[in-house]
Amino acid sequence: VSQSRYPNFGFKERNSIVLVAAFSVFLIVLLEITNHTIISVSYKLTREANFAIYYTSMLLSIVATVMCVYYLRSVNYHVESRLIEQRTFYENIFENLPADVAVFDKHHRYIYINPKGVRDASMRKWLIGKDDFDYCERKQLDKTRAERRRNAFNRCVATLEPVELEETSTDTNGNSSYHLRSFNPILNEQGEVTIVIGYGIDITGQ
Repeated sequence: VSQSRYPNFGFKERNSIVLVAAFSVFLIVLLEITNHTIISVSYKLTREANFAIYYTSMLLSIVATVMCVYYLRSVNYHVESRLIEQRTFYENIFENLPADVAVFDKHHRYIYINPKGVRDASMRKWLIGKDDFDYCERKQLDKTRAERRRNAFNRCVATLEPVELEETSTDTNGNSSYHLRSFNPILNEQGEVTIVIGYGIDITGQ
């Protein structure tokens, strides 16, 4: 996806820019009033000239403030629109992949799960911030699978390398299926794990 020509400011940064701009214009108004007072005293302008200079300075300052805020809000609108477009693009990819995809924090808590991984939307929402042990407890399942996944996850975080494991599942009809799962660490510039991407594919046919 091509980069936007607008700077990618965060929400707090954008608000800070608006506040700084507004404060800067306020200072300009203050300086204009001070300057007007000095000119008035130095040159002994008439009452009408004083009012003309004063109100002209105020009007120009207000116009400058409005233009500045309008420009910054326009930039913010384009940035937010671009971010929404990019987020929608990537969400469409992840949510339509023919594989289970999940994103974890470094403590093995779910950050994201695609519909292939968990079909029930309410369950996907509930799992955010939780782990496989919480899932097994809620569904009253054996925690052996959760323990194997946790061990593989810990090896991934410790070695900073992808770790794979195979799982076998049996449905209510007694049919078995086999899945290959992988944990892949994502590192920051300091070489520390920030998130872990997990995915699983059905290898029953193989």
